[in-house]
Amino acid sequence: MDKDTFVNMLKATEAYTKNTKEIDFILDQTLHEIFTETEPYDHLAYPDDNGMSSYYSSNVKKADAELIDRFCQENKILPLNTRLVKTGENEYDLRVASADHDSKATYFKSYDFEGKKVNVVS
Repeated sequence: MDKDTFVNMLKATEAYTKNTKEIDFILDQTLHEIFTETEPYDHLAYPDDNGMSSYYSSNVKKADAELIDRFCQENKILPLNTRLVKTGENEYDLRVASADHDSKATYFKSYDFEGKKVNVVS
């Protein structure tokens, strides 16, 4: 579907009629990325591989993701429904979207891992 068809279909919905301002704001922020077929928008990848992903902040490189993958395996944390944010040169926030902080999960804390600080947060 091309961009104009998508926008016209969206504008014909009841949701758009009721929430025009909010939907127009979201469209202004996302349409370019959705319908652009040039790098880095044309494929999912790490920024250092000329790609993009909503799972990682824009400063996360492939080596960072591999480090956090090892961390998750060692600490038995499933990486599903997580987002990785690099907050400093040697610090990361691993955000777990599928659990609330008051749950019985014991892994919500800060860790030292391979010389890096990893904060697991909800």
